[in-house]
Amino acid sequence: MWQSIKKLDKWLDTHWVFLLFLPIVLVLRVPGFSEPYWYGDEGIYLAIGNALNHGQRLYADIVDHKTPLIYYFAQVPSQVTFRVLLTVWMLSATGFFYSTLRSLTKTRVAAIVGLSLFTLCTTLPALEGNIPNGELFVIGFVLAGGAVLFKQPITARLMSGARSSLPTIQTIPFWPTLIAGVGTGLGLLVKVPALFDAAALTSVFYFIALKTLRPTTWKQQWTTLLSFALKHWLVFAAGFFLPLSVSILYFWSIGAGSEYLEFGLLYNFHYSSNWGLGIENPLLAWLFTLPGKACVLLGSVACISLFSSKLKPSFLFALTWVCLALFAALLSNRPYPHYLLQVVPPAALLVALYTDDLVGFVKKTVPLGVILREKLLAVVFFSVLAGVFLTLNFYTYPSWDYYHNWYQYATNSISRHEYYQRFNPIMSDNYQVAEIISSDDEVELFIWGTNPMLYPLSGSIPTGRFTVAFHIADLNAFDETLRDLIIDEPTYIVVMKGEQTPFPDFFTYLQRYYRPYQEFAYFTLYKKGVIQLY
Repeated sequence: MWQSIKKLDKWLDTHWVFLLFLPIVLVLRVPGFSEPYWYGDEGIYLAIGNALNHGQRLYADIVDHKTPLIYYFAQVPSQVTFRVLLTVWMLSATGFFYSTLRSLTKTRVAAIVGLSLFTLCTTLPALEGNIPNGELFVIGFVLAGGAVLFKQPITARLMSGARSSLPTIQTIPFWPTLIAGVGTGLGLLVKVPALFDAAALTSVFYFIALKTLRPTTWKQQWTTLLSFALKHWLVFAAGFFLPLSVSILYFWSIGAGSEYLEFGLLYNFHYSSNWGLGIENPLLAWLFTLPGKACVLLGSVACISLFSSKLKPSFLFALTWVCLALFAALLSNRPYPHYLLQVVPPAALLVALYTDDLVGFVKKTVPLGVILREKLLAVVFFSVLAGVFLTLNFYTYPSWDYYHNWYQYATNSISRHEYYQRFNPIMSDNYQVAEIISSDDEVELFIWGTNPMLYPLSGSIPTGRFTVAFHIADLNAFDETLRDLIIDEPTYIVVMKGEQTPFPDFFTYLQRYYRPYQEFAYFTLYKKGVIQLY
């Protein structure tokens, strides 16, 4: 009994920093359980999840342009359960990130700094950390793989810059590399940009090899080092592509293989190239093209490699991961805040590693030259991040107002109606029409425009394969959509007043078989063969 208490005491003393942050994550996420159905992407996920619950096949019967896991996660009864799932997921991700910090840093100060940045940036509404976006689920998978990879004592010691002989480096086991690959591969099944997190994790062995290699032994050892790096890259790649291969086989088995390739995988190339920037400077405009960004990325990794003999591999790895994650976040050049969530783990790790060395400098165990070199690289990165942020006009959501509004709502200072309207002014209309639709026990609904939140709110699924009008227009699926409408004949149709995309055949069909049922501020509700305006 006494021995168990001593072990528990020792464990608590070792992990109290992590235990301190778990209630912080939980408390900061509590307001998310009270949010209305207001956010478009979350509405799409829940709408598709509900369609899957009704037996539809993903990509063949219901379509969006992301890889599949986010939609299967959304097969939950309600938005609240989706938020509960996200909370549990991020509590786990915080644990994986803490494990990585413990493996790669030496001081509690560094762990506190890293966890603070990670927790605030992935939880507060500023970067949409309160919403179940794909980036947060990707983070969980990637950090799980990374935690396993860095948990190995040999890997952690070599990443800290410890000198080691080649026999030692060759004793790094392959199974953590395989698991890290599988974990990141599951992240790919949430969002394709997880591919760049995979590249970052494989750079671990590249920097270990560069650090272990000594100029005097280059001729004798370079083949051994190259073999070491290639073997681990191949094992990681095998693990990474395993989930993708299984998913392809699965969708082919249910008759949705070609649609999966078209919408889940290949559509991302189209999505990342159809956003206009409006930048007049030709050089700056070129830098934000895919070739331009690739050149900057490769140049950055090459410059980082030049410091391989001066800085420990963990710092070089974190900086490389930051560059790859930023490249992934900028693939489409869209200024959506949640894209930057992918940059948070490596950036928080980078700051934690620098903090660790600052503490070492104060204790006179880390030379001033290392601190200055690390500071130079970090300043360059954060300057580039700030420049990108301003150039692409990235926006953020106000965190103070978010929590203040929730406090007012929780203390009955404002009504539920006013609280909901502060998220999105369409909430009043949506909740009214959802009552009408759900009272008729209608399963299908068609919305012409962009209002995917109404599907899960009313418990309905989309008529046809698409949840929003811009997907229909982007894929030129007008004929298919009209055909599905004629076949399914939904009782209700919602036409958004702000939708400008021309669809004359749809409106001809609407006027012939449907009548305005109720007028709202943001849309008109039509019902099949009924006139009831009031």
